[in-house]
Amino acid sequence: MQNKDRRVIKKSDFIILGVVICVTAICFTLFKQPSDKALAEIRLNGMSVLKLPLNTDTSVNLDTLNADFPNIKLVVSDGYIYIEEADCYDKVCVHTGKINSKYQSIVCLPNKLIVNILDYNTYSNIDVVM
Repeated sequence: MQNKDRRVIKKSDFIILGVVICVTAICFTLFKQPSDKALAEIRLNGMSVLKLPLNTDTSVNLDTLNADFPNIKLVVSDGYIYIEEADCYDKVCVHTGKINSKYQSIVCLPNKLIVNILDYNTYSNIDVVM
């Protein structure tokens, strides 16, 4: 005696899978979109040395800001920031590519450089709204 109603995958399983895929896609697009007020914070030796807005295209050579800084060229373009040139030996920071989300960062260990994205809420002076 066989049971004809036994299936491995049911119709309700496909509906649940579709909902999970849609929610994942929505979350991915929300976290991936850069904020108009986002800043890139450049830290050397643990100290913040520069903040660049991601909505303005620019390029900066760190060694021109201070002679003690490493020879690194940062580029902000189309809401993304990336390292175009670096004087480190492994070039991991150059190969990291473009970032624009607060969950991404660029790290250059030989030069002790970290590039983080700050959202408006991260660098606002307002602690509490009452």
